[in-house]
Amino acid sequence: LLIIPLHKMKGEQVKAAWKTTFSMVGGAAIALLFGIAMVQLFKMSGAKFNNSGMDSMLIVMANGLADLFGKAYIIVAPIIGVIGAFISGSATVSCTLFSTLQYAAALRLGLPTMLILAMQVMGGAMGNMVCVNNIVSACATCGTIGAEGRLMRSNVVPCLIYAALTVLILGGLILAGFNPIA
Repeated sequence: LLIIPLHKMKGEQVKAAWKTTFSMVGGAAIALLFGIAMVQLFKMSGAKFNNSGMDSMLIVMANGLADLFGKAYIIVAPIIGVIGAFISGSATVSCTLFSTLQYAAALRLGLPTMLILAMQVMGGAMGNMVCVNNIVSACATCGTIGAEGRLMRSNVVPCLIYAALTVLILGGLILAGFNPIA
């Protein structure tokens, strides 16, 4: 708003600037809106917020994943972060959404919570490599519209390598009994 008088913009210029701005951030805003709504739904589904006395959806999912994978959960933890960022378009939303799940699963399995949460954060960062929103935005910014599929396919392999390295390094620390807060 300060730029309008500063640059002595005419009404048509202001209108064009706002139109361009909203077209650039519109898709990301919609994804972020739904991502935040999903986070709130998951967080507010717990016994504190309902009359059923049931655990929140995240705790139920954490227990199911912990029971299903057991100690092999260290392989799944970064992938959950990747999936969260892939779906939401944001490492931040991925971590906001799934950190409670990761923490609860780590507690249930007796795994170091800080290292499992570090795997979540790293997974969220990896997920940005293959996130549709980010790839579309990058292609639009670079003027390579139409190359999104090729870019996504080329990013899958580095993402999986990064995930494997995360599991090897942090999973190795976990299996060696390292706990940064013990």
